[in-house]
Amino acid sequence: MVSSSEVPSHLSTSWKATEAPSRRSSPRLCSACDACRQSRVKCTGGNPCRRCGNNGANCHYSVSLRNGRLKANRVQKPTAQASPPYSGTPPGRHGRGSSRDLHMNDGLGANTNTISAPQSVSNDGLSSCDKHNSLTGPYFATGMNHSSLLQVSADLNVHHPFNTPTDSATSNLVLSSDMLLGIGLGSCSSTDDEWSSSTGISSFNLPPSPFDFSSRPRSARCACMRAQLLCIAELSGAQEEIDHMVLGSILELSRQTCEQIRQELSCTLCTKASTRFIMTMVALQHLTNLFCRVAKNGAWYVSNARLGLESFRLSEEEDRAHKSLLVVSSLGYVDNILDLLGSSVREFQYAEIVQQNTGETATETGRSNLKWIMETVSRLRCQVQTMIKVVAGLDWGHTTSGIQQG
Repeated sequence: MVSSSEVPSHLSTSWKATEAPSRRSSPRLCSACDACRQSRVKCTGGNPCRRCGNNGANCHYSVSLRNGRLKANRVQKPTAQASPPYSGTPPGRHGRGSSRDLHMNDGLGANTNTISAPQSVSNDGLSSCDKHNSLTGPYFATGMNHSSLLQVSADLNVHHPFNTPTDSATSNLVLSSDMLLGIGLGSCSSTDDEWSSSTGISSFNLPPSPFDFSSRPRSARCACMRAQLLCIAELSGAQEEIDHMVLGSILELSRQTCEQIRQELSCTLCTKASTRFIMTMVALQHLTNLFCRVAKNGAWYVSNARLGLESFRLSEEEDRAHKSLLVVSSLGYVDNILDLLGSSVREFQYAEIVQQNTGETATETGRSNLKWIMETVSRLRCQVQTMIKVVAGLDWGHTTSGIQQG
């Protein structure tokens, strides 16, 4: 109330003093838990999230320091200048990620810095499995002695420079967790459907051949590439945290990886190329490394958690035998996926020869890539067959050499 003896009463002003409502009644938490943020991987949200749940840990969400402010990399257009009215067909697909970002956690993309494949392939050490007895493969120096299992040969080094032409939509990926196995694998994404409906292009009118090398519109491309990158990121993170993973988490990750690769190889919308096959091979190498650790340190994984049904618990030997069957079954699925990959590469080579395309088989790099893929498939199958024999043996799970670091 403003009042004074010198101010007339009709000129005085009164108001009710009220506190301005706060913008938020509670502090805003980060969209990703602390463990996922520290590891720089995609967080699915919830308490616990999928990654922490697989590791048997609880999630902790820190208070966001942005306090509702937009990110620095999001440049806002000035509102002072009025944009002229727009008419006509949009020349490109700018802003196609705006609708997708609403359903994804900000700032959490798949880290693909370590995804690579060889530029030049050396034939040294790429011998056939026929030269090794008992399917020992080039990774095993003492045959069926599983204490000497694993160390992955340097021939399968996945940290080579990998330069592949990708479209602008995949240069800055923010991937959702359902792309690994969920909706949209082998089909167009929602934004692709919107674009195809506006341009009148329908993906169902395109030829279903997976070996069509012509340039396809964006509506005819599926999400396999993004699921592939997410799969490699998940496997790479699992290798770094293998010491803290239980057997069930490894088996579940193996099932999801094999299913994603199977759908990718059978997708009719993917443009097949040696670079795509190399990325698939990188994922299978990571998966084989995980099973190598399981095969070598069987006793640790057997004693980590006892199987049971409600109050019933298996005996020590029954528990070991059941877990051995589970690992052997998963390794058999991996072997089938490797065989399917080899068949897909052979079909790809045959299709290029029949269609007389000047593509992969016409260049030295393409031929070297395809040769490396086929030889690596042969090597990994030898390694998987050896691990199946080791895990199925009676000695697996009774002794261990301990978890190796790094």
